[in-house]
Amino acid sequence: MAPVQEKGGKNAQQLSSRMGDPARSCLRSIQRSAQTRYLPVLARYACTSLSQLALKLSVISEFCTNIHKLTAKMIWLCPNDLQLCAHGSLD
Repeated sequence: MAPVQEKGGKNAQQLSSRMGDPARSCLRSIQRSAQTRYLPVLARYACTSLSQLALKLSVISEFCTNIHKLTAKMIWLCPNDLQLCAHGSLD
């Protein structure tokens, strides 16, 4: 009976390697969504709010540039590829 289980396990591994891990794929999709949709919206909101203040344009521009650089680095897949990690707190 052990060879049958082993063969089934191999088939499952082969299928998984061809299709990819659904959990990892889902988390990658969430990561991309957060990076491409939500964080840039927050960055634009922050930059718009700052532009209403009496600050020098160069200060606002530098801040906005830094925010956009950070958005892609704020959320990533953890080393186990099964959880999303965030730098610092998103509260």
